[in-house]
Amino acid sequence: MQKPIRNYLSIKVVRTAIVLMLWHAVSASAVEPAERFLDVLRDRELYDLAVVYLDRMASSPLVTDEFKERIPYEQGITLLEHAKDLADAQERSKKLQEAQIQLESFIKANPTNEQGLKARTELARAQVGHGRALREAAERLPDTQSAERTERLEEARKFIALGRKGLIEAKTVYRSMLDSIPKDQSQLADQRQSIGMLWLATSLLSHQAAYEELFTYPAGSGDRTKLAEATAKELAHLYDVYESRPQVSMDARLLEGQCYQEIGDLDKAINCYEDIISQDDTQPWLRRCITKALRYQAECYMKQNKYDQIIKACGDWLNRSRGNEPQESDWLAVRYHLAMAHLRKADSAGNQADKKKQISEARDHFKYISRQRKDFWKEARDQYTALSRGMETSSLPEVKTFDEAFGLSKDAFEQMAANRAALDAARRNSPDQVPELEESMEKNRSDAWQLLHQAMDMVDEQTDLDSVNQVRFFLCYLYYTDGDYWRAAVIGKFLAERYPDHPASRNAAKIAMASYQQLYAQGQTEDKPASALDFESRQVAKIADLIARRWPDTPDAVAAYDSLINFALQQRRFDDARTYLQKIPESQQWAAELKIGCILWADYQATIRSENADQPDANLLAKQKADAIAMLERGYSQVDGENIDASVANGGLFLAQAYNLEARFHDAIAALEKPVSGPLALLDAKHDAVNRDGFDAEVYRTALQAYALASPPETEKSQAMMDALDASLGSSDAESAEKLTLIYLGLGIQLKKQLESFAAEGPAETAQRIAIALEEILGRIQKRSDGLDWSKRRWLAQAYYQLAEGLRGPDDSIRPDVRSYYDKAREAYESLLKQAAADTAFAPNEESILGARKDLADCLRRLGMYDQAMDHFTAVLSKKPMMLDMQRAAANTLQAWGTADPNKYLKAIGGDYRDKDGKNIVWGWAKLANMAYRVTAKYPQYKDFYYEGWFNCAQARYLYAMSQKGGKRKEQLAESESIIRTLYTVREELGGATWQQKFDDLLKTVQKAQGKKATGLAGLRKE
Repeated sequence: MQKPIRNYLSIKVVRTAIVLMLWHAVSASAVEPAERFLDVLRDRELYDLAVVYLDRMASSPLVTDEFKERIPYEQGITLLEHAKDLADAQERSKKLQEAQIQLESFIKANPTNEQGLKARTELARAQVGHGRALREAAERLPDTQSAERTERLEEARKFIALGRKGLIEAKTVYRSMLDSIPKDQSQLADQRQSIGMLWLATSLLSHQAAYEELFTYPAGSGDRTKLAEATAKELAHLYDVYESRPQVSMDARLLEGQCYQEIGDLDKAINCYEDIISQDDTQPWLRRCITKALRYQAECYMKQNKYDQIIKACGDWLNRSRGNEPQESDWLAVRYHLAMAHLRKADSAGNQADKKKQISEARDHFKYISRQRKDFWKEARDQYTALSRGMETSSLPEVKTFDEAFGLSKDAFEQMAANRAALDAARRNSPDQVPELEESMEKNRSDAWQLLHQAMDMVDEQTDLDSVNQVRFFLCYLYYTDGDYWRAAVIGKFLAERYPDHPASRNAAKIAMASYQQLYAQGQTEDKPASALDFESRQVAKIADLIARRWPDTPDAVAAYDSLINFALQQRRFDDARTYLQKIPESQQWAAELKIGCILWADYQATIRSENADQPDANLLAKQKADAIAMLERGYSQVDGENIDASVANGGLFLAQAYNLEARFHDAIAALEKPVSGPLALLDAKHDAVNRDGFDAEVYRTALQAYALASPPETEKSQAMMDALDASLGSSDAESAEKLTLIYLGLGIQLKKQLESFAAEGPAETAQRIAIALEEILGRIQKRSDGLDWSKRRWLAQAYYQLAEGLRGPDDSIRPDVRSYYDKAREAYESLLKQAAADTAFAPNEESILGARKDLADCLRRLGMYDQAMDHFTAVLSKKPMMLDMQRAAANTLQAWGTADPNKYLKAIGGDYRDKDGKNIVWGWAKLANMAYRVTAKYPQYKDFYYEGWFNCAQARYLYAMSQKGGKRKEQLAESESIIRTLYTVREELGGATWQQKFDDLLKTVQKAQGKKATGLAGLRKE
């Protein structure tokens, strides 16, 4: 036993040394990253070192004063975490007392602030938890130590009562804070709600502590009954008062039922549980609560011998399970009680057929539970073994030697294999034979179990070692198939390491590796931290390496490294996956490369789409993207028409998506259209590799993007992909229709971004090509627009408008095809506003409607429908004149109208459309500039409005001048120049380089029109 201890200590020393080096490294910096370093120490369970570190930081100039004030709190939390891991009761108690001193010190200094209340709650919960541990330890004492048990229960009660008192004190403080917040001040509503929820949560915790305290009193005692009834009464009040907050009321009702159940008032308990069970089960948290209630209700019914009620309620609920729910602890408990009810009902069955049916049902449920290796698994396994073997053992001949038991066990295994093959065939061809074959298989399995254990009991020094190891392998296999992965792993590893030359050794190693993988997966489903699964992870790698070294030239060696690659990928250890890849023969690497490439690509996509602020460095992301593409290319290039599976199909799809992202559209098309093994070919062939929900739609979407954006575009194939998408998802089912619309919207957004990019700086023909593809997509969305919400309908209208804007000529000329896009945008906006007028709940708010009216008016302006555009502007501005964006758009419209009516240029400057008081509803550029100047200090975003206003005043004067002749033209040109001169005098910087260039160009244009030398702003600087 000494060697493992020394190994453990050496690891601990190394870990400590590493952390100490990190400590000294960070301490040398200007600012101590205290919280991060403290988290590292706690995560690595170096609690003693964390305490020392906190003591050191108390006098360190490298941490903030705020952190120093929090040190007692951090010390207390650290000691609490340490106490949880201590097996020795005295040492745990000592740590809890130290934590209590630290936290009470912090609470005294911070009696009512958030951290102080949190400290009070954490301390109280730890005290209750410590009391519960003491109580459970006391209950494990044998009856011969009843005096010691009573003493320990009293000690447990002391801790739980202390914790309950702390929770009640925290609850009182929250109540006081809540009462101090005025109910009639709406601005404090969020604060009131937050503190109210904290009060409720602490109330429930205090009642849970009272429930824990029940078990420290003798069953049936007056103290136990009195506390349970008082707690149940308070919980009933919470249930009644907080009916509008179901999560609170349901938790309260559940705990109330448990209180009644523990004092034997079963009818009241059952009624409480029924109130929960009868709730709608759509929400996940409520399903969990219902499952708990069913579990406890079944316990009550069991005591009342009401087996039919258990079978009905629990059976119905298990039939309505979802996903992985059946593997959760409370669901397993429900199944266990259901199995026990079947078993009890079998005892009173009226005939043999009914009895056999009840026992069969019970055995099936016990078998399921025993294979999960969670709650009730040992009890279920004992029951399953008894039911499977009990009446059948007599059918086995009596064995007296190892060889007899071993020979018969081999016969049982051979028969089991034959029955399994027959069972597989029966499931396909003769379902009526399945029950009999399943029963026969269970009989073979039961016989094998008994014979193997008998054989091991008869082993002596003369027994053939190879035969003993064969028995061990059979047991390893049965343990694995029974879900007892720990025993399977131990036996399999033993055989592989100690007896590698035995014929079964290689298969034993494979079972051991698979068992450790299962144990690791179970730990993940139980939300264990990665550090707690380090042993299982290391064992997987160790056994895989053993297989590859001992049997290097076998398919199992490749399979072992493939398993290691899968395992590394699950843990996002990409470098390790690449290392394992290099150990596979080069000719067989392609499948692993595809797998790694797929995971790298999926991880890259998830990262760039994440809203997490802690994004990796851009260079690292770029490297991951390049690595993913390289892996996918190498793997996919070696795929032939054989060995096609889901990873091949995924590889082709992901590679095409990567090419699309890189604008390598023809490469994407080649990947998708690859003969035999490409995603499109696999879909055409209805291959099993693509028989997955949503895969076809994703392939069609990716292909549509590639076809639409290729140069030249593959229009016919784009159309075919859209038709395929419609066929795949465009059913009458509302969810499918919504999904299809979202796909088109997503692609439309991508195309719109591409169009904006090319319209700004790319080739005109490329922009036109993208516009054609976008128009087709928008047309598909338009057909489905009736079912879209406000935001999607507005996006559609904006997309048509921006499509037209992107193709408008540099001189603002509008071709007929471009005009049609403006028309479609106008129709979309008008339809949007019409529905908003008919349905007041359609638009999110009034501002959204005003924004849509502005967009429609802008569209009408582009179409030259100035009268109608101004109708929309004035309708809004008559009610909300201070909407500067709207005033700006209205002035722009008047200025554009000047091309048809030059007098509108003057209206654009000075305003137009009088209200009943004779004031201009539309201000015009001059007033807009002045108003923008007034609000710029408070709203800096309007700074450009000031310069834009004066620029357009000068430009509108110039445009009006050019529509006139003689002296009037000369006068207006001088006015335009004067505006620029005056603004330059008071604002020489003219709003920065961009506006300076615009003013300079306009001034030179005006000077040329005057017959002057075009000196621009440079000339003004010299004057």
